[in-house]
Amino acid sequence: MNQIDLTMTVHGPALEAERLVRDQVGPRLDGAGLTSRQRNGAVEYRPKFAVPAVVWLIRRLQGEGVTFTFTEQGPVTHVLVHGKLRDRAHAEVTDALGGD
Repeated sequence: MNQIDLTMTVHGPALEAERLVRDQVGPRLDGAGLTSRQRNGAVEYRPKFAVPAVVWLIRRLQGEGVTFTFTEQGPVTHVLVHGKLRDRAHAEVTDALGGD
């Protein structure tokens, strides 16, 4: 598992930033076996339920997942990305957000 802690700035309102994240990151995380859920102004990606259930349970117990939190400050929105992801999902998020 790789820890991920990123901050990015989107020039626009929180809804636009959320749409941007879902469009750029969502399909990649979906392909890596994670599913999204909106919760309290944030978007969470957690492991999809998988058969056998033990695989899903192990991923959940390891704390796999990432949360995108949106904070508007004037004309820009700051997006905080925090979580733990397996190698493939970590690479997908980093690549989608333009990181190294």
